[in-house]
Amino acid sequence: MEVKKISTLKGDLFTTELDDRLQDIVNRATVATGFPVALISVVIQRTTFYRAFVGLDKDLVKLRSTDTCATFCQYVVKNKKPLSIVDAKKEPALPQQLINLYGIRAYHGVPLDVDGEVIASLCVVDSKPNDLAAERKTALHELGKEASLRLQEITRKSAKAWPILEEVKYGKEKDVWNEIVLARDEMRVALAGLYPVTKYVSELSKGEGQGHPVVGAIQEATGCYDDLKQAMLRMDNLLLRLKKEMKS
Repeated sequence: MEVKKISTLKGDLFTTELDDRLQDIVNRATVATGFPVALISVVIQRTTFYRAFVGLDKDLVKLRSTDTCATFCQYVVKNKKPLSIVDAKKEPALPQQLINLYGIRAYHGVPLDVDGEVIASLCVVDSKPNDLAAERKTALHELGKEASLRLQEITRKSAKAWPILEEVKYGKEKDVWNEIVLARDEMRVALAGLYPVTKYVSELSKGEGQGHPVVGAIQEATGCYDDLKQAMLRMDNLLLRLKKEMKS
């Protein structure tokens, strides 16, 4: 993933708490288009994270994400332009997993950008073939602009919690410091992508007997994720402390 895009993917984008303003946008998207499902999806390497949603299947609500390779949103983000699919079954080149599991047939998505980088999509979905009239496509684009602005606000909030380090002048240490920060951001994006995996396997383990070896492995994986998250938080605190000491 590009350095600039990594720096755009701030931590608050991946919180499990729903954002009222993003939720309002997806609710209005269903009204404006007549489609039953609307999503704001942040695409991070292997994982597509549902930042806001309405009408989503209960299994996907639990996971709050899916594999990027299975989504249509990946094309919106990768190509940085809208995507309209009237009937997915007539598009064999598209990923078939969500079509087969959840009956997705129609999809219309628009790109969402932060600091000039397309990182997400606002889309509407239907379980039957469905097109959008011109005025409804326009309405979806306008809602996409609102969603981009809100995502921008969320990333700026994260930036205040984690100050923009390029503003600090450290002389010869600055380049090394920025490399450390980039490495930390790469770890944070990877950690965010790991979250839905541990969430999924945890859900799977609930119906199994506690003595089953697979369940033990799942619980161990979930524990490792929690340990990694705590280590990441400790590293954040140490880096902030180091920053203060270098400035003094």
